[in-house]
Amino acid sequence: MNAHTARRPSGRVCGFWEKLQRELDFNNWAPRSSRQWRLRQLPSEAESAARQDDANEMYSELKKREDEVRASGEWDEALSSANAAAEEPQVARSFEDADDSLISSSLNEAIAATTGASLDDAEMQTDPLSAEELVSLVKAKYGRTYDLSFARRDAPWGKTYVVLNVMWVHLEQRSFPMSEKRFMEKMDSIATLLNALEQQGHVRAVLQEEAKPRSGMPARPVVGTAVSIYLDLPDQQVAEFFGQGAQ
Repeated sequence: MNAHTARRPSGRVCGFWEKLQRELDFNNWAPRSSRQWRLRQLPSEAESAARQDDANEMYSELKKREDEVRASGEWDEALSSANAAAEEPQVARSFEDADDSLISSSLNEAIAATTGASLDDAEMQTDPLSAEELVSLVKAKYGRTYDLSFARRDAPWGKTYVVLNVMWVHLEQRSFPMSEKRFMEKMDSIATLLNALEQQGHVRAVLQEEAKPRSGMPARPVVGTAVSIYLDLPDQQVAEFFGQGAQ
């Protein structure tokens, strides 16, 4: 058995990382969101509810699998495999063409990757972002505890963008589909991914700015239109975490 084979994680651990990738692949619904954002097409109440239910279901499944892995003791095995596999010289460009060990290393590589020198001092804050701080920042800026979701946008000129959307539904609504506990679990997942992508400082800085219209977006979320926070991600991270391969 060679060293590479010895570091291969178990099937259940690999399944966890594949579940994470599926959770972050929003290609089925992101184009519809993009059309509505560009053309100001307001979705029907049924469409809005269905989209929110889909996003909530994905986060619920991810959380369930994460809890199972933690309970089985395979979480430490997954992290150890990721650290060991990070020493491999070849980096996969997408989950589709990566073998198991490289898939396991993707999270470790994302944590180690830099987002570039374009961020200003405020955006270079390195303190991890918690679910509680994320919720507090959103409420302080917009006045309500709005839901958050990631989305990928493929521009006609070939550039791919990943955004964190501040949605128009919020925890204070009677019709909000999640309990406060489930909502905080979702925010914890989002904060964890932002930390892994080293985008916590950027998101923190944007949420600390004054709420005002920009780039055709409203100052605050309105029904059918989210406020988007663009993430500064290299193509490799977009490909690994958000689908379809590098641009």
